[in-house]
Amino acid sequence: MSNNFRQSQSFLHTWSGLLLGWVLFVIFMAGTIAFWREGLNRAKQSPGRQELVHRDA
Repeated sequence: MSNNFRQSQSFLHTWSGLLLGWVLFVIFMAGTIAFWREGLNRAKQSPGRQELVHRDA
């Protein structure tokens, strides 16, 4: 019985760790993208458009 319990806990520990790891990865990537969104959008624009944006601000 002890071996069966240990095996089931090992299975649970593995999958809960993987699931939690992926959830944290998604959260951190979303935060990173949100933080750098303005800079990424500015980098995608053409150089002429960037000058207009900076003059208006």
